[in-house]
Amino acid sequence: MKKLSFFLQWVLIIGIAAGVLYAAFKPKPQPIYEPAAWKSWEGFFVLSYTGITKSDEPDYVLPARFRVQLRALKEAGYQTIKLADAMAFLQGQGPLPEKALLLLFEGDRKDSYIEATPVLEKMGFFGNLCVPTKLIRSWGNFFLKEGELKKVCQHPNWDLVSMGHQAIDLIRVDAKGGEGHFLSRRLWLTNKQEDDGAFRQRLTEDYVTAGGNLSRLCDHRVIAYLYPYTDTGAGAGADPLAADINRLGVETNYLMAFTRAGNPFNGSQGDRYNLTRLRVQGNWDGHRLVTELAKYSPRQEALTAIGNQESWQLVNGPQLENGVIRLPIDSLAWVRGTDNWSDVDVKVRLRFAPGAQTAIYVRHAGPQTYLRLTAADQEISLQERLGGVMQTLVRQPVKQSADQSFTLRFKVQGNRAWAWFNNAPVIRSAPLTSLTRMGSIGIGAQDGQVTVEDFAAAPLRYVVALARDYGQLPSDLREKTRVIIPTWFSLSSLPEVDMARRHEVLLAAAAGVETIPAVTPGDSGMAMDRWAADLAAALNTANLKPLVTTLAVNYDHTPLIGALEKQQFRILLTVPARQALELTPEQLRQEKRVMLIEGPEAETRPALARLIHLIPAGRLIVQLDRPGPVPPGVRFALQ
Repeated sequence: MKKLSFFLQWVLIIGIAAGVLYAAFKPKPQPIYEPAAWKSWEGFFVLSYTGITKSDEPDYVLPARFRVQLRALKEAGYQTIKLADAMAFLQGQGPLPEKALLLLFEGDRKDSYIEATPVLEKMGFFGNLCVPTKLIRSWGNFFLKEGELKKVCQHPNWDLVSMGHQAIDLIRVDAKGGEGHFLSRRLWLTNKQEDDGAFRQRLTEDYVTAGGNLSRLCDHRVIAYLYPYTDTGAGAGADPLAADINRLGVETNYLMAFTRAGNPFNGSQGDRYNLTRLRVQGNWDGHRLVTELAKYSPRQEALTAIGNQESWQLVNGPQLENGVIRLPIDSLAWVRGTDNWSDVDVKVRLRFAPGAQTAIYVRHAGPQTYLRLTAADQEISLQERLGGVMQTLVRQPVKQSADQSFTLRFKVQGNRAWAWFNNAPVIRSAPLTSLTRMGSIGIGAQDGQVTVEDFAAAPLRYVVALARDYGQLPSDLREKTRVIIPTWFSLSSLPEVDMARRHEVLLAAAAGVETIPAVTPGDSGMAMDRWAADLAAALNTANLKPLVTTLAVNYDHTPLIGALEKQQFRILLTVPARQALELTPEQLRQEKRVMLIEGPEAETRPALARLIHLIPAGRLIVQLDRPGPVPPGVRFALQ
């Protein structure tokens, strides 16, 4: 009996030891990562955590709750991506998985890393630790130090993001001891503020120091930056030079930057140096987190009324109650999920007090790029902001009584805009630049309170018509058409444009429709450069030159494409579906022009299924026999 007991004890000891050894040396599960299967070109979500800690505070997430949140994200179909994947997507070099997600952990906190790592490993997720490098030499064990960060870099589930060096600091900004943010205010030096040169040097050196420190630790370039306090130097109270210095500093040293908080979604046309994220709150359970993300998912359907709070992101104090939105001064209300909208029709019923102004925003790609229709007491104006410069394109007087309801309608299609005041047209087919292409829909208030009594916004469908001229299109198709491709030119004859064609171009342009003439093969006996020069001369009239800037040419006609590009034409490539199936991945990835896949639908559909993994959806047009579903962003052409 003693021998049996002794034997069982040894079996137990050996079993425990084996379990310990297995736990210590068993291979860790690798993150879920299958880029070859990705085909989404819509965008990605970004979540940030202030801290994963056992301290029960509102801004931090408890470890148990963090586990619940990530499990809910996984069950809802979210897939984490690497920073390099987000970068490739923003540059049009690679698609993403459906529900692509970046996870950021702010502040170099050791507890966040310790608590998050086993959860990331279990879920097969990636995480990104955001590090202010000043902290890696700080006293104590609260923050990760250099040796620990080297291990973070080597971990398959982790990467690093810079939060600057001293950029997290509050600095003295005046003689009274007032404080301000490091990146947006001037430092007080004994009896004066630093001058322009010292201000620029201090900020620039911080970007260089932080990026260099982290890149040396990781043995690879750290490509992303997260602004402390979301302060880029563009806000109220910032020094006038701060925004430009910060922008240059981040562009010189990094490939992307997270600047804003509140909206987790970043679309394909987003500014990679002005990315946005959603901070996870400590009291959110898994269901609440998934629900919050879903609010910002790309919206395909129209908003037909103000609806409920879930449809809106309210900024700076608006109130939605009893079916109306009340906008105080300098507040904004954004329609969630419209980041990828381009052509739109917006209708609003408003009321505001004397002296107030309101603006309807469309194609809002960030604070530096958008279109807006502004209404004041007695005036409507169409404005376009490009790179921080506001241009007023049209001003029209209107008769409006104070504190009475009125309606505005704002329609943008292609490079044209229209506006109506109380159903009367006030702006007709105003020309726009091609730079504001895509972005959010919203409404804001200035200089007084505004009440939004009704609101509707609809994306306009995008159809490419393969037709002889715009006038021949049926009225229902004409409403949806954004591009018309007539066959005007052949290499077998000299290029010419008669009065009828000129009239068709002007008719289409007035409706916001672009004309892209097609060039068919042939042999004129002329050199390509000469033929292209003659074509440019034929289109070189005051009316046609600004309206016909792109030509449709077969993919194989390389000499002609080169000759036309020398004449400053953009090229739309036409590719037979069978040929599209034979092009190599390298050929397709290198191609930056828009491609029209031609042929019967039975052939174009398989070609599209292949190409969507390799080419951004916005650069694909597929010919269909009749209108039908296509991946988001892909346009379709009808014969």
